[in-house]
Amino acid sequence: VEDQADRTDTVDIWSTLPPDDALDAGLHPAKGKQKSRIAFPIENIEIARLLGSGQFGCVYAASLQSTGETLAVKVIPQNRGADASIMAANEAMNGAKLNHQNIINVYALQPAGAFWIILMELVTGEPLASQSMVRENLKMTFGALSDAIIHMNCEHIVHRDLKPSNIIVRRSDGSPVIVDLGMSVDISLRHPQCIGIGGTPFYMPPEAFDREITPAFDAYSLGVTAAFVVGGLRHWSGADQTKSLIEAKKSGLFQEQLLAHLETEDPDLRGWIERLTSNEPGERLKALVASRQWSKPKRPWWRFW
Repeated sequence: VEDQADRTDTVDIWSTLPPDDALDAGLHPAKGKQKSRIAFPIENIEIARLLGSGQFGCVYAASLQSTGETLAVKVIPQNRGADASIMAANEAMNGAKLNHQNIINVYALQPAGAFWIILMELVTGEPLASQSMVRENLKMTFGALSDAIIHMNCEHIVHRDLKPSNIIVRRSDGSPVIVDLGMSVDISLRHPQCIGIGGTPFYMPPEAFDREITPAFDAYSLGVTAAFVVGGLRHWSGADQTKSLIEAKKSGLFQEQLLAHLETEDPDLRGWIERLTSNEPGERLKALVASRQWSKPKRPWWRFW
């Protein structure tokens, strides 16, 4: 059975691919040990290397020539259709509304010939899925992510594709960063029923398959992500996997199996994951608020005197 938790029906720009794959997107990396380059200049930006490639484009590490400041540059060919342009606009506009240390900073969107260019923070590290953390570090990570989701809720932004591969753990300080806002939506501007279905099915809440997008969408995805990271259900099997998965989510069977496969004895984590993967959106939001305190380091006892 295919590992549905690793499979994606959306863009995953952070998986590193050979530079030659960029040719299909109209990008032209240099050969040998030279720096990667693209087929057109971007004013004041020097491209350093290819970071990853996905369905709609590529991401490069780069720097500003005037200051030397590092950043990431996402290059999206406009000929990839309306979906690519919409995702580029979503990432830029929704990212500009967010200001949180655990969410990637998006600086600008600009056209460059036949391409869209998104300038954003360069986050160096590894996906959350590949991390091995002790219990307290896990809880601090999930607490920080809960706080980030609450911040998005305050700005009416729903990520819609929160999963281990879209959370990068910074190499510098071990903090988690939510990346790839291409699937995100601002539910204050568009009626959820008009947005359509989007995301990675394994991480989507049951109501999302009925075109209901609520602030509790990402909370559910975080719960499934947490279960994946601590060790648990990695796929869903059935004659028709997608149909079976949707039915299991709506009936509660998915949550039952998710909890049964958890490889943690921590009662706080188990209870928290259970609340986040509830079919009741309100319960998920309460769980988010409760876990924010995990992101705050405990003070030594002498600090209280």
